[in-house]
Amino acid sequence: MKRLGELQPLRATAKGNLPRVFASEIRHQFPEHQEFSFPIMSEEEDRKLWALRHILIMCGWIKKHRQKFSLTRKGEVLNEKGFSPADFYHLFQIYAQKFNWASRDLYPEFWIIQQSFLFSCYMLFRKARGGIDVEELCRCFVEAFPKAMELKGDDFSLEDPYKLLMRSFYIRFIERFCEYFGLVTVQNRERKLLEPNYLIKTTPLFDEMFQWKF
Repeated sequence: MKRLGELQPLRATAKGNLPRVFASEIRHQFPEHQEFSFPIMSEEEDRKLWALRHILIMCGWIKKHRQKFSLTRKGEVLNEKGFSPADFYHLFQIYAQKFNWASRDLYPEFWIIQQSFLFSCYMLFRKARGGIDVEELCRCFVEAFPKAMELKGDDFSLEDPYKLLMRSFYIRFIERFCEYFGLVTVQNRERKLLEPNYLIKTTPLFDEMFQWKF
């Protein structure tokens, strides 16, 4: 957002994306994977950047008007005063409840993963404060929503629905929601034939974000 504020307005490409030079600059600063960095020809080739642009528009901090990207007034204020707890909470709400998690991967829709994020956070509260194996946590989710395996669709007819749902849950909820927002730490303990063995543990921020009443 700061870099956009320095360069605005930025003319969008013919497809309505961020300019390639700007997209390449941001990707270089924040690569998806440090060990797998390669040039991009379009914003769409970096799904993290593509998602970020849409999320910031949903937050009301950047806009595209007449094929030009710029900061909104709220975005300019945020740039000036810095990122506050209220801004963090707003971003958290937008990502949790409005941005479509499934748009970032090639797994089936499995909409229940996003719709049940609060239930999954409660699972973390009950099971991950001292640490829990990622496979056990995923298994708890699948046991809670067994009907979700029926949502995999015809394109994945040859795939194991149980494993598909578990992988989707890990990527969408654990990695791209909880870990991104600093709610959990993910420790890679060992690798078992291309399958990492992760230990999930909640952070102090998680305890600040969620107050459970019984």
